Amino acid sequence: MKKKSDNISNQTKLYLEYKDTIEKLNKYFERDSLMVFEEFEGVLKNSFDDGEWEFSIKSDRKYHQVYKTHWSMKGLFIHYEFWVSGNNILTRPDMYLMVDVEGRNRELFLTEFEKEYPELENYFTSNNISYRPDNRKNAIAHKIFENYFKPDYKEENMLPDEISKFRFLDEVIDDVLERIM
Repeated sequence: MKKKSDNISNQTKLYLEYKDTIEKLNKYFERDSLMVFEEFEGVLKNSFDDGEWEFSIKSDRKYHQVYKTHWSMKGLFIHYEFWVSGNNILTRPDMYLMVDVEGRNRELFLTEFEKEYPELENYFTSNNISYRPDNRKNAIAHKIFENYFKPDYKEENMLPDEISKFRFLDEVIDDVLERIM
């Protein structure tokens, strides 16, 4: 009768041989990921330092929200949303940025915002921003772009520029909210 351990794959044997090294590397990765995520958080806070903004940012979550205080109300929640986490900020190839509209009164807001869109369409197109894409119908603005925090990205971090391309919406959102309230 053969020992069960004789049936262990070569990959498992290799893992067991380097288990301590792998665990050490994981600790370095986790530490560096958290450090880079804090840099991401700093970019968000610097990009939205011109008014009354709330930040819902947690490194262990896949999305993060930034919004003006009056954009969060009963039945309606409008916010910038960023998709990246502390776990994947070093490995994810791209990031998502959107302005999302949630809550039971979202259709009222979206219907009123739709009236503004024809004047904004050229700006959306020229900046590769999608308007209410099929995969995210509640997003009045949506863009997928390169993850500027990956270790192999060598250029200047363009996240502040990506955010600034969306900031024209702040005033439009405020105007639409004023009309529907």
